[in-house]
Amino acid sequence: MDDRLKFFYNYYKSLMGNSWDEARILEQANFMADKEKTIKKGDNVLHIDYIGGLLSFDDLAEFKLELKSIGLELSSYDKSGVPYNSLDELTGFVRQILSSEVTHNILIGVAGSAVWEGLCKVWALTYKRLKGKKITQLSAGGHSKIKYATMSIVLKINPTTSIEYNLRGDFENGNEALETFSKILENAKSFPANEIPRRPFVAEANFDTKSVEIIDERKFFQDKTAKLKEKKVTRKGDKKKKK
Repeated sequence: MDDRLKFFYNYYKSLMGNSWDEARILEQANFMADKEKTIKKGDNVLHIDYIGGLLSFDDLAEFKLELKSIGLELSSYDKSGVPYNSLDELTGFVRQILSSEVTHNILIGVAGSAVWEGLCKVWALTYKRLKGKKITQLSAGGHSKIKYATMSIVLKINPTTSIEYNLRGDFENGNEALETFSKILENAKSFPANEIPRRPFVAEANFDTKSVEIIDERKFFQDKTAKLKEKKVTRKGDKKKKK
């Protein structure tokens, strides 16, 4: 039993040992360990976190060929079945994470425009494939919601700074999308090389308005909390009226 299989075996043994038999625990441990075999590490990698059903094997194969043409490799991980947390409200269900080495070379101009345009092509293809698709999102508390698929791009600016760009809006073709992708590049280049934030930045890149804006995370969650409180007050008022 290798280290990752042993890790998952011990994890499910402690989590589900009272409910699952030995065969079920081992089956789930093997399933999770096998999923990690598609993960690659290296300086020339674009990694995609996705939920099974949103992207197919053929989609990934197409992305792999596109990346190979610009000297990059594809890494992927199907995160189906992993409970989400509150921070997932700010990120995409499909996340494309570019290695810090590639990002750095693009930002300082070493990689050249062909690499950036090739990446934009893969991002545009992925975004188009997700259009109109829905998923059932499960929380750690067992609640479920049906939501439209979303996508984000993560650029590692330096060892301490990364920006996650959530894509919004629509476009007709890849060339039309390039204008917004160029705004993402301009935004990433505007961050000081020695910036040391307390947490990663999150931004919204909108194809309709062709704009990129950093999201105020604190305000986002404050507004969300206020809306939840407002709903609770409304429900209480409705109950009183019924009485």
